[in-house]
Amino acid sequence: GSWYGSWACCFTYGIWFGVEGLVKCGEPLDSPCIVDACKFLLKHQRPNGGWGEDFTSCYDKDYAKEGMKAYGDDGSGIINTAWALLALSMAKC
Repeated sequence: GSWYGSWACCFTYGIWFGVEGLVKCGEPLDSPCIVDACKFLLKHQRPNGGWGEDFTSCYDKDYAKEGMKAYGDDGSGIINTAWALLALSMAKC
């Protein structure tokens, strides 16, 4: 349900680029790749509505669900939330 993004933190970033690329290349929105990516994002949405992961996702290669807890707003970060919303809106989830 996700793609590893090594230039930023990490899965949320990778999903945004993956979904956008697939949609712009004509992949149907009901494609299993896009549906699974949306499910992954929605599964990791924080109780306050945002998303948050930090650099530990990159070296652990696992979603750091509590990664932004010390830095973000109740565990959510503006950048991670923006990436997730960009992917979800591109996929029309």
